[in-house]
Amino acid sequence: MRVNVDLHSHSEYSPSVFNVSLEKIAYTAHLKGVDVIGTGDCLFPKWRKFLVENLRETEEGIFQLKRVKQNNIRKVHFVLQTELVFTFGKKGEKGGKGWIL
Repeated sequence: MRVNVDLHSHSEYSPSVFNVSLEKIAYTAHLKGVDVIGTGDCLFPKWRKFLVENLRETEEGIFQLKRVKQNNIRKVHFVLQTELVFTFGKKGEKGGKGWIL
């Protein structure tokens, strides 16, 4: 069985991301032939609350939208996902944030 996945997405709580919804993510995933997509930022409290309110677990760790307006996105599944970000800078240089090596 072939399953196409994209495990890197962002929520509306990510910097420079706006006007995103689970339905828009599912629609775009459907257009690209993606079967399973990561929710992005699942540890951010407000987004996690939104995920709990709008997704239902269909299998262990696999979710679908509770309410679907468009039938073609009914088959798109979600998995909870977040990411670790490390920004490196050189000692003494401005603009670097995070870890200094």
